[in-house]
Amino acid sequence: MRLLAILFFFLLPLSGADAGVTVNESMNIKDLVGERRITFDQKGEFLFGDIIIKKAEISELGAVTFRRWTGGKIVYQFDPSLTPTQRQTFIGACNAWTAGTPLTCVERTNETNFVRVRTHNGDQCGGAWNSCSELGMQKGGQDLWIYKEHWNGYNTVIQHEVGHVIGLMHEHQRADRDNYVLILDDNIQQGAESQFWKSPYGVSGASDYDFDSIMHYHNCDFSKYEDTCAYGGPDSEQTIQALSCSRDGVGGDSITALDREAVSRAYSPDFLSLFGLDRNEACGNVAYTETQWAGICANGSCTAANLPAKKWKKVVTQYYKTCGFISAGKELEMCAEVKREYIESWTDTDPLTCGLGDLHELWSKCGCSFVTEKGLCTNYAKPAFADYQKATGKVNWRQGRAIYFLDIARELAGDGLVADDVVHGLTTFVLENYMDRRFETRLAGVRASIYSYARWKRTVDPGYKLDLATFNKIATRHHLRALG
Repeated sequence: MRLLAILFFFLLPLSGADAGVTVNESMNIKDLVGERRITFDQKGEFLFGDIIIKKAEISELGAVTFRRWTGGKIVYQFDPSLTPTQRQTFIGACNAWTAGTPLTCVERTNETNFVRVRTHNGDQCGGAWNSCSELGMQKGGQDLWIYKEHWNGYNTVIQHEVGHVIGLMHEHQRADRDNYVLILDDNIQQGAESQFWKSPYGVSGASDYDFDSIMHYHNCDFSKYEDTCAYGGPDSEQTIQALSCSRDGVGGDSITALDREAVSRAYSPDFLSLFGLDRNEACGNVAYTETQWAGICANGSCTAANLPAKKWKKVVTQYYKTCGFISAGKELEMCAEVKREYIESWTDTDPLTCGLGDLHELWSKCGCSFVTEKGLCTNYAKPAFADYQKATGKVNWRQGRAIYFLDIARELAGDGLVADDVVHGLTTFVLENYMDRRFETRLAGVRASIYSYARWKRTVDPGYKLDLATFNKIATRHHLRALG
């Protein structure tokens, strides 16, 4: 289910102070499904999991295009059969992706490219209990099908499908997934195999592997034992498991910080390039084995010297009895039998319990170790340029307007003229509005207004600070999204 959870907009970071991201939105169908043979149905469609691939969208050379939505606007049109409640459910699911990202969701007026939001009774998406959608922005109208029962309390499913509309692939299908999860092919329902195909596409996640991404399937999704398979239940019935026994569940029920980071990095790469990547609390924490941790740190974002403290899960204590000599290494074998790691061991003796001898007991404590690492994402406290003057000539006009706005805001904050909740949200405000068609002009208007108003108010009220309500009034007056 995730943008990278894989975002199929080919991201190539550039070097230098003006580093940004280039986007190549075309690929070959084999980059998506590998050498597998695919068959289109009578409608000219092929289901790659819950993603609709239309034959008409593939060129003679096999090229297929996944575009970003123009201006970050997801344009939707409701099928006339949808009820008011269903329409509001979709709007809520779509808007969930807009918080902290440059995306917006708007209902169609006369736009050429749009997504048709529809419902089905089991005659689409491969059958009942399946919802599906096309990937990214396609040319003209495209389909998003929601199964009839998913309108009732399954908001996560709808958010997941909107993720595909944005351009996201499943997290568990990214090229490096075998380092983190195990796919149990024998447990997958017949006809659902493509839900778990690993994509050979060379782009891995835009961030660390996110077990909790809304674009990641759960342990029992599409299990042939769906009536009995359960989280925490028998491993033999699951379709997907974390490789380490230090983690039970995989799959998310909400949009994670790493999901939002990946969307923002794909849609507004030049804004995010103004800040450094870092491991920080803002992107949440992810639990890994030490081996997995070493893998994600291979890019230099963390080092062996910074290995987080080891923690343990699934700790068990067991013992081995003997009336004779206890061989060395037996305590390690006791852990291996339960597929856990050795923690510690001890012995005790019960006198005269073996006839004339003593009963010796060897106790071993075993468990699954893991480390928790902060997610890798944009650190807005690490600007690439100290101020607007140092950025001059190295950034484009839109980037420059953003830097100048943040410079002025920092000046006001330094003088105590801006409330803390406004200060902490300013970069999010710029990011959320960055794809607005008239961003530069409107942001300049907000900058001038807050600067002059805050300075004037301080002359009549020595304790005045620009609060969130006032900031949002100014922002909406200039037709920009308010700060949440």
